[in-house]
Amino acid sequence: MAPRLVAAACPQCGAGLSVGPGVDRVTCRHCQLTSFVHIPGRAEPPPPAAMPGVHYGHINLAVDPNAAGLAIGKAVLTSVILGIVGLVVVMGGVAAAIFANAPKIPSSTKITIGATNDGDGASETDETAAAAPKVPRVKAPDMKKVELSSLFTQAYELAKKENAQAQPTGFVVFKTEGGTVDLTSDAYASISFDYQYKDPKKRPGEDEVSGSISVVARDGELQVSHRTTGGNLHRVADAPTCKSTDMWAAVVASGVPANALATIHIYREGFKPQSPTVWSVRVDGHDEYRREVDVKTCKIRTDWSKR
Repeated sequence: MAPRLVAAACPQCGAGLSVGPGVDRVTCRHCQLTSFVHIPGRAEPPPPAAMPGVHYGHINLAVDPNAAGLAIGKAVLTSVILGIVGLVVVMGGVAAAIFANAPKIPSSTKITIGATNDGDGASETDETAAAAPKVPRVKAPDMKKVELSSLFTQAYELAKKENAQAQPTGFVVFKTEGGTVDLTSDAYASISFDYQYKDPKKRPGEDEVSGSISVVARDGELQVSHRTTGGNLHRVADAPTCKSTDMWAAVVASGVPANALATIHIYREGFKPQSPTVWSVRVDGHDEYRREVDVKTCKIRTDWSKR
């Protein structure tokens, strides 16, 4: 069987990607991030040339696209053989015998599988469930209209729990309406954080600490992923104090249709610390509706209809 494409996700915006045989890097069609592809047993791709301000992502695949097709072919053939010989001839008779002789359980009976009680009133099943980590939920009065600066703040708090040195480097929300996002729909947000510093407890040459944290807001949840290499702090963004709803009012006043479906970014316009951080509003197919708005003052910095 021929090699196949392996599905992956962009580490910055969460968009779907396809990785083919022999590919060591891919570029996301949505956010344009180039990511290096890592596969167990394969030599690591060469490191990128040092380019100030250029950020790279990393994708770890559990399967090599070159081997995926062959593995699937063998699995399919094995399944067919077992299905014909085992399932039809043996399993059918065994299942019939089991069901025919199984005692009936009253409908009111509560069944607990794998639970034991040590006498203190708490079962092992209860303890296991309590110990399982919970995926954080987005906090918002209305999940259909989540304000974006609040989403930024919640993601930032989660990133700080992963590493206290984390700084925001990317923010993008797809399918926004009125400056808000409906997290009960297929719309979602992706917020990226990076850290890079020297650990004083380690000797020089081994003291570099860096990494990337991604927080994806989707279906009302905040999904966190953490990679302990590849941090880049060339374009750290300021946290917005101008609410996204106020920002949207400003762009509508400048000529953007109030009902426009927009992709909204937050980023620092330049590479210097004094460069302003902006909300960037983009409407597919309409460059004339693109606007850059200061995240501190809500004032429009760039109106693309006038360029």
